[in-house]
Amino acid sequence: MEPTLVGNGTYRLTAGGGGERSLIVCCTIGFEGPTANPLLEMLPPIIHVRRDKIRDSYIATVLGLMAEEVQTQRIGGATIMARLADIILTHIVRTWVESAEAQLTGWLAAIKDPQVGRALAGIHRDPGAAWTLDSLAAIAGMSRSQFSRRFGKLLKVSPARYLAQWRMRLATAWIRNNFMTVAEAAARLGYESEASFSRAFKRSMGIPPSFVKRPAA
Repeated sequence: MEPTLVGNGTYRLTAGGGGERSLIVCCTIGFEGPTANPLLEMLPPIIHVRRDKIRDSYIATVLGLMAEEVQTQRIGGATIMARLADIILTHIVRTWVESAEAQLTGWLAAIKDPQVGRALAGIHRDPGAAWTLDSLAAIAGMSRSQFSRRFGKLLKVSPARYLAQWRMRLATAWIRNNFMTVAEAAARLGYESEASFSRAFKRSMGIPPSFVKRPAA
């Protein structure tokens, strides 16, 4: 049966057959924020969440809301479905993190680490601050050497390298989406000049920051 367009990029497909009635929702979600890369690197190819294993009651509730939108086909249903898809994905990832907490590695393990996590929170809150190994170690409540070893063990990069990568991910998102100019991003991230920022960006990303800007529609 041909799919029926019910909204922008949203289709309904009905097929008959024997057995119990089933409702299947399929969607694609794009990731673009600065946290996307490290998060996606940690996720398995498939996350299978079973109803009898769910500790998060919101998942069943949101799935019920999605089913209602599909069945009733009211005005704005496609927009609501898109927002619910964002919510359900967030809950599913959170459920996976909580269920796999003992096996977490990399970025997620670092965020949940009681000491390194405090330093990461500081970087994420104020990426343009003049962070040094001393100041980050102080936030973590560790010596320079202890912090550097612990950070490197969890994230496989030095604190300075992580800070530079995080700044470039933020800058890429800001510039690509026209939230800021290159000069504004440079100032926001603590660089003395647009030129010094552009050099750091090209060194990290392989292209000048002006190359990531989307053309005006």
